[in-house]
Amino acid sequence: MPRVALGDSSPAVTALVTDAARTLGVQVAQRPRAGHCAEAADLFLVDATPPEASTQAAAQRPEGPYFSLVDPANLDRVQQILQRGGIGLVRTTSMVGDLDHALRLVAAFSDAPARAVRLQPALVRAEFCHRLPNDVSQAYLWAAELRRELQERLTCPLILASRLAAAAFEAVQNAILRGNLEVSAGLQSAGDAATVSALAAMRRRQSPFRERAVWASCRLSAEEIRIVIRDEGQGFAAGPTWPQGVPVPALGRGGLILRAFCDQVRYNSEGNEVTILQSFPAISDEAALWPEIAAVQVPSPRQ
Repeated sequence: MPRVALGDSSPAVTALVTDAARTLGVQVAQRPRAGHCAEAADLFLVDATPPEASTQAAAQRPEGPYFSLVDPANLDRVQQILQRGGIGLVRTTSMVGDLDHALRLVAAFSDAPARAVRLQPALVRAEFCHRLPNDVSQAYLWAAELRRELQERLTCPLILASRLAAAAFEAVQNAILRGNLEVSAGLQSAGDAATVSALAAMRRRQSPFRERAVWASCRLSAEEIRIVIRDEGQGFAAGPTWPQGVPVPALGRGGLILRAFCDQVRYNSEGNEVTILQSFPAISDEAALWPEIAAVQVPSPRQ
């Protein structure tokens, strides 16, 4: 049975996590010993709901990737919380769905361990592209493959590779559901996972939805990571660049992740293709929280 480790948290939040875990058939281990969270559980949650969340997150930081528990009523602070660390979020109002996603993502990552082939200084360019069916389980597999490639080819730090893979998953899932299967944003945000799943399953068998695919590609170099996700749906009026002016409360989980984890996010004019850009090596606030990772220097091929 999967295990979720929950750091210091209020009784109310603890009850929410426990109820969601019970629904998913997951065990909850509270107040795990610092520095041993990765061994004690499959997933570690840091409670970022109280006002002092930014300092608590640093104090509770496990050795491995973690997810932040956030309160949608305080979404104006979510981007800052995400930028300080972690590889995703679990919203208290979407606990079951977000916790299920977090467990699936971590499980996909654990099935693809990196061998850390240190050829990054000699890397000129590496590219790969997949034609994915309209099945969200394939989005998890592709995210895990991307994470492995980032670690093996670029010796990308674990946290950075995990964050980019988590962002890529959100883009692929959005291309499948919103793009190819035309599941409305309103239905997704309503949190009725069963209805969304049933509608998606029905449309996968219907024309023109069943003929569509998602094209997921990645181009790696010593200076930049470029991820392009394109669907074959009708598109939407997103504009050519990431809408920095959009209020954070108006964004869903995917929008929050993309906004916080990536240097740039661009849409094409048709709204059916998104490009994620990340400079490499990346320097962010994450280095302050993980000095052991920041200390790993990757030489430039020009040196």
